[in-house]
Amino acid sequence: MASTPAVAGETPPGHDASTSVWHVVELTFTSAAAYNNPYQQVNLDVDFAGPAGVTFERPAFWDGGRIWKVRFAPTLPGMWSFTTKATTTNGTDVGLDRQTGVVTAAPYTGSTAIYRHGFLEASTGGHILAYHDQTPFWWMSDVLSPADYLRVDESNKPAWNPPVAHPNSQAFGILDRRVEEGFTAIVYWFEHPWKYTAIFNTPGDMVDVEKFKSQFDPIIGQTARDGLVSVINFGYAVNVLDEPHQPGVDKMKRYARYLIARYGAYPVVWTANEPDSTDGFPQPQVADSWGDVLSRAAALDDYKQPIGPWYRQTAIPGSVLPTAYLNDKWVSLIITQCGAMPRPDVFGFYYDNYPSIPLVEAGGCGYEGFLTTNDNLVTDYIARRNAWLAVQEGSAGFGYGADGVWCPNWDGTPANNMCPNVARRNKKNFAAWYTAIDAPGGREMSYLTAFYRALPWQEIEPLSGDKSILSQVDGHLINSDSILAKADRSRSYVVIYVSAESSYLREGADVVVGGLCGGKYTARWYDPRTGKYFLITTDARPTGALREWIIPQRPDRQDWVLLLKADAPAQSPVCSSIR
Repeated sequence: MASTPAVAGETPPGHDASTSVWHVVELTFTSAAAYNNPYQQVNLDVDFAGPAGVTFERPAFWDGGRIWKVRFAPTLPGMWSFTTKATTTNGTDVGLDRQTGVVTAAPYTGSTAIYRHGFLEASTGGHILAYHDQTPFWWMSDVLSPADYLRVDESNKPAWNPPVAHPNSQAFGILDRRVEEGFTAIVYWFEHPWKYTAIFNTPGDMVDVEKFKSQFDPIIGQTARDGLVSVINFGYAVNVLDEPHQPGVDKMKRYARYLIARYGAYPVVWTANEPDSTDGFPQPQVADSWGDVLSRAAALDDYKQPIGPWYRQTAIPGSVLPTAYLNDKWVSLIITQCGAMPRPDVFGFYYDNYPSIPLVEAGGCGYEGFLTTNDNLVTDYIARRNAWLAVQEGSAGFGYGADGVWCPNWDGTPANNMCPNVARRNKKNFAAWYTAIDAPGGREMSYLTAFYRALPWQEIEPLSGDKSILSQVDGHLINSDSILAKADRSRSYVVIYVSAESSYLREGADVVVGGLCGGKYTARWYDPRTGKYFLITTDARPTGALREWIIPQRPDRQDWVLLLKADAPAQSPVCSSIR
């Protein structure tokens, strides 16, 4: 199975090729000279010129021996001419320099969203990611990392229920399941952050090409074929430091170029974990070095797919929230980790102060099945609650994880737990990947996705703090992270999440929702554990100057979601005068 082509249009050495728009075509070139260290001694770039004057420059990558390849995804149908340009330490290489040819791109006729709408970018309206044609993109990711610990050609899962397309592949079977559950992205890093031996384990600090060809290419290729976005992590804070067993900043710059060359023509998002800190504590040297790496990476990506920092400092209560790079033009995404709990201030800070940069909580606060340092197990409820709170506070989706899929464990034994820090922490709890992939939280993420994608979710904004529309019956506003409201500006849709811990909406603790501009609403409870709706009334009528309605108690003490939908579009001018 590892021999499955990693690209849609892989071609033998030559100069002409064909593909469909937004699909990768691969062109192969052979150097005339031999190099002691081709990874370091050669830069090969390819200029593409297409319809309507659109141009792209794509870096090529060394693929072993004298072979160089460039991957390119046309963005418009028609003819794309290309010309190579190579610089080497040996002067001109006639096998690589000034090669020309044509790529013919046909229209895409399938139904996969990423190829119908194009690669991701920031929405022109801010706050969310969108496809190239500005269709909103809903983020729901899983963490399938480190990718070098996954097995492409075998699986030890006894049975898949429901069945999957690739039951005999651990990696592909996991992707099958997440596609079926409505996930849209997968987070990858290619090596455990404290080792990097599989990447830089050859003389002269060359990448391990065979590892990329046999392991990473099939995984990223299948992710793309499944219509999922690969969220590729360049590395971690410590990787830019000149310390033993770390690459350092110059090697990381070279490595970032290599990853963009190899995978930048697929649907991707680029990030680096803790680029401004180590273990959540700010480090100016780290921030400056990673700024060099990330800004250079952004300049190399002519597709301008999203790139931004993955902040972990948000997980530390009371710490100053990080803002490194957020005023730099190259940043087009903010990823937070542990923003939902216990830091209810995180999302409001970024949502209000950086409205043009999409925000995604993609780390969670411990993945499902994870045993924390206090021996607290992260249950499906905790994972589900964190997801709903994050979205209610302004995250453009969520990043789920399941221990055993994240840091994949082949059989649930300590010997096969591949992450040293996890092995130390999970002293009593080692989840096998084939159990973790069936953890209930994954299915519950699909219910969150289905709920929001059935609404104009990109127009529904958080209403908390001084914007709260929730109050007690005595008129005091409710500003609590256990019950959170969102609504569109006309109040045609109101979404209220109530966590299991909340004392509201049980045992007579009434809550009033105000600012309801519509004349009449249909009110329904939504069960985030099952994805089922329960009708409350089709005749919820707001009253008084503040247009209020008393919410009935939730069906039980579990977490619930209230959806209010106006029977007719509400009048925005009326709404804007309330609160």
